[in-house]
Amino acid sequence: MRIIEVVTSSENDDRVRALFAPETGLRHLKLWHEPLTDGKTRHTILVIAEDAEDVMDAVEEQFSSDEGFCLYVVNVEAVLPRPRLLPDPEADDDEENRQDLHVSREELYTDVIDSFHAWPIFILLVTLAAIVIAIGMALNDVTVVIGGMVISPLLGSLVALSLSNALADTHLGRIAIQRTGAGLLVGFCTAALIGQFFDIPPTLTMILQNSRVDLGSIALALAAGAAGALAFTRGIPQALVGVAVAVALLPPVITAGMMVGSGEWAIALRALLLLVANLISITLAGVVVFVALGVRPSRLYKAGRARRSTALAIMLWLALFGVLLVLVLSAGGQPPQP
Repeated sequence: MRIIEVVTSSENDDRVRALFAPETGLRHLKLWHEPLTDGKTRHTILVIAEDAEDVMDAVEEQFSSDEGFCLYVVNVEAVLPRPRLLPDPEADDDEENRQDLHVSREELYTDVIDSFHAWPIFILLVTLAAIVIAIGMALNDVTVVIGGMVISPLLGSLVALSLSNALADTHLGRIAIQRTGAGLLVGFCTAALIGQFFDIPPTLTMILQNSRVDLGSIALALAAGAAGALAFTRGIPQALVGVAVAVALLPPVITAGMMVGSGEWAIALRALLLLVANLISITLAGVVVFVALGVRPSRLYKAGRARRSTALAIMLWLALFGVLLVLVLSAGGQPPQP
């Protein structure tokens, strides 16, 4: 559940009550009104998390132009007496039994932004992850590689890229591209330095595995992208899902960097192709999950244009994914020869 606190001018009290009247269909559990000392009223609305977005959209549409308007959302740990939150199995009303599948758009946006580390910490974590993964790949030790993936901070930026497409939010998209690009570039350069100073045989099993593109690797990336989006919408621990996303990104970029440092350009190019394939698959899967769960742009500001932008973004990712599948199928998914 969520508590939505809304502060508006006391002149709007009747409009607030009318907005939450039973006939409007705006679902909420409780509503309180508290007069403040400066001619304003604080309205406290208790809602199920899945209904928070509808309530916030309706309130913002009605009162956003009001001077001093403020809205914020607070998580609820427990409520007594317990409200009925589960659907009634004997009810025939589909609307009564409806349960949306995601938290509000604003909560998603905030959670994604909160997952970003400060730039120095972000760069440091990517560098450390790249070093650990490169050592693990050189030793052919899967456990060390997994340890490096746990360190990786790339989950938030990739989910932000998918969310920016679902919301048609260009500002968030630019931030996501900057962070993802910076993280991959730092990982690549770190691995290239390691390949320059250490002898990394190109015949290592992990090098070969991360320099081929096939249907299995695409399926892995699609699953990782979908899991990343679900982690933010359903509260799945992000550290666990971040490993799945890192599996699809860091080993290919580390392989490419080490092979460039070792002078093995052909293998490096194949690893970069796998990286591009995984980026396309992760982003596409994330966008599809967000759209399928009903994550949508705000209805307030040029919503029609925003929906068209989202549709165009999805079509672009689908087109890139189609080209990727054609390339993979035409190549037959054969592994590179040592």
